[in-house]
Amino acid sequence: MAPNIFRHINKFLAKLDEFERAGEPLEVSRWTRYLTFEVVTDVGFGGDYDMISSGELNHPFVGDFDDSVTWGILKSVLPWVDKIPSWIMGKKLAEWSTAGDRTLKHAQGGLAQWRHHKEIGKASSRVDILQRLIEHGEKKPEEKLSEQELETEIMEIMLAGGDTTATTVTYGLYELAKNPLVQEKLRAALCAEMANPADVTLERLKAVQYLDWTVKEMLRTHPTLPSLLERVVPAEGAQVAGFHVPGGSMVGMSAWSMNKSPDVFPDPLAFQPERWEKPSSAMTANMLTFSVGPRSCVGQNLAITQTRIHIGTILRNFTIELHPDTTTDVMRTVDNFQGKPAEDKVLLFFKRAP
Repeated sequence: MAPNIFRHINKFLAKLDEFERAGEPLEVSRWTRYLTFEVVTDVGFGGDYDMISSGELNHPFVGDFDDSVTWGILKSVLPWVDKIPSWIMGKKLAEWSTAGDRTLKHAQGGLAQWRHHKEIGKASSRVDILQRLIEHGEKKPEEKLSEQELETEIMEIMLAGGDTTATTVTYGLYELAKNPLVQEKLRAALCAEMANPADVTLERLKAVQYLDWTVKEMLRTHPTLPSLLERVVPAEGAQVAGFHVPGGSMVGMSAWSMNKSPDVFPDPLAFQPERWEKPSSAMTANMLTFSVGPRSCVGQNLAITQTRIHIGTILRNFTIELHPDTTTDVMRTVDNFQGKPAEDKVLLFFKRAP
């Protein structure tokens, strides 16, 4: 899986070179989305959307994804909105209402592409998540997934795995630009492990302890799902910290609030990778970026691996500087289920490191 991720991050580095030669800032929030969507579709089902090289501002998949999320949020607030006749909705509302079908077509296309690759022998040289699911069903027919279930799995991979990691990387690069001493310390640690930028591998990145601390701090300070993840209390009720919670109640906990609790994380608003050198048991137990327990994020290992590779590879090759327009107001987190910067344009300058 790592070689696939490196293939895409290397294309991203080439794009950074283009912007440096032109003397222009990179619209990080846009290009990191292309990067992470390329990765998750590749490792998910062997998809090849080639967003980075094409540089399409409004790639159909990304546009359909955004419309699908917008429609989902709207339906959660106005459950009756999908009952409105299409001729009354208006053009934009009608586009949102059909976004789920368009996203499903991307998933169906991904499954068809995977089967085509298998027929011509291309799939045999690599292993992706879809292949593992299908092969598991062949070994255990009683657990075999239907075509519809496979399409749903692809949709979940695309919807849950791309945008969240893109947001983490965007905020992470911003924090490094805003904190030059942290950036310099991380680059020095990376250079000590990999004297030649061409020597970057996942194994060597894992050996850089300060990178591990930095990634953890990125995940702590900017959880991509900051809002309450509600759960329904079982009918018999539950005892929580000495309080009885009636059955049927809706309960939830905010990852944003817990990750910034001063009782757990001293000076919680500061970006301090060093806090992870000797984390307390409370810090480890209450870091809720991926939630905890049996319903925690199943893709967290892929997300962490992606973030480690993307941040480590970029910092080994480039220095990062803030653009004057990238202010704290621009980077203020807005919670629309997923936490994102208040403004879409997050601009940073990248220059080849000496």
